[in-house]
Amino acid sequence: MKKLLLVLALLLSTGCANQIRWAKAKYNVSIDAVLEECVAKESYALPVFRESFMAFRYTECLGVVDMFAIAWKGIEHPELEDKLSDILMLEYLRLHNENNKDNQLGHVFVKHDIDEETGLEVKYWYFLNMADQ
Repeated sequence: MKKLLLVLALLLSTGCANQIRWAKAKYNVSIDAVLEECVAKESYALPVFRESFMAFRYTECLGVVDMFAIAWKGIEHPELEDKLSDILMLEYLRLHNENNKDNQLGHVFVKHDIDEETGLEVKYWYFLNMADQ
């Protein structure tokens, strides 16, 4: 029984890893490309712990069917800001799933992009409709 559980766990983890590699390789997402090519269908200002974040949700952006992004000016607390961006995405997803029982979403991290000139940092995720999985 333990061997069966181990094999199942390995198969599941391999599938997830392949999907993450696929998402990162397939989409050519960058700050400049998103600004030039995409229009956000949702945007939110999110002040957290004296840090300012912006959240954006895009439909059909650079080949990504449903993309979510968190942007911030990464200057003072890089590790805190990075972790807060993950938490903000997870909270958005939790609230969405809690309020949309028929449209449950999962996520795959796509990219963390940094504009060295401005200090702007953006993390991108691909939202997956769990009914399709």
